[in-house]
Amino acid sequence: MGIAEIEARILEEAELEAERLKRKAESEAHQIGIKAEQRIKELQQKIKMESQRKAEEVKRSILTPAHLFAKKRLLLEKHKILDEVFAGAKEEVRENKLIGVAKILYG
Repeated sequence: MGIAEIEARILEEAELEAERLKRKAESEAHQIGIKAEQRIKELQQKIKMESQRKAEEVKRSILTPAHLFAKKRLLLEKHKILDEVFAGAKEEVRENKLIGVAKILYG
């Protein structure tokens, strides 16, 4: 076996090892890519859920005061109507009727 044959065999083995290392690196890169895509999907889902939760919080923070305001206005209007209905009644009768009506309306 001459020097040329030894050099050729060393080059062949080096090329084979280089090809094996290249395939291994490509496989590892592919696996890293898959894991990165999975992580991205998980983060997107987490962000979506958090955004929906915050949107619901904001919605409630707007609607709750609006509902309370509407209920307050309704109660005020009921009081006005009751005051008008019992305006001509004697004070004692008026108070008794208002108490009775309040029990019915407000539990």
